[in-house]
Amino acid sequence: MSIKLELNGIVYQKGEPETKNNYTKQELILHIPDLQKEEYSDYLKIEWNTNGIKTLQEQKIKDGDHVKVVAYLSGRKWIDKEDTERFFTSVKGYTIEKTEQKTAAQELTPFPMLDKEEEQTENDLPF
Repeated sequence: MSIKLELNGIVYQKGEPETKNNYTKQELILHIPDLQKEEYSDYLKIEWNTNGIKTLQEQKIKDGDHVKVVAYLSGRKWIDKEDTERFFTSVKGYTIEKTEQKTAAQELTPFPMLDKEEEQTENDLPF
């Protein structure tokens, strides 16, 4: 089972296609800025397969482009040569499209920002 993600951000770095064992992939680093504190920005590595690479080329995606990405988050478990359980998580790109440059924090961050009034609530208990 995979989890669908919709991400808005800026292409930080688009890698070159790589082929290994008859599988071609291309990595793209998506920068999701935190407009209040840059040091808390996110950089996500998204892997694209052959169909995704074609989309990247057709859309003429390049470093610095503002994009909307639909990707899937998945994780796997395997047993290595020493019989140790190992786990990994991957983000696989599905679609990508260029967007207009966004200035509002809500447009670039994956989580909604709280209004100042909501932050100052003294008692938020339901009773």
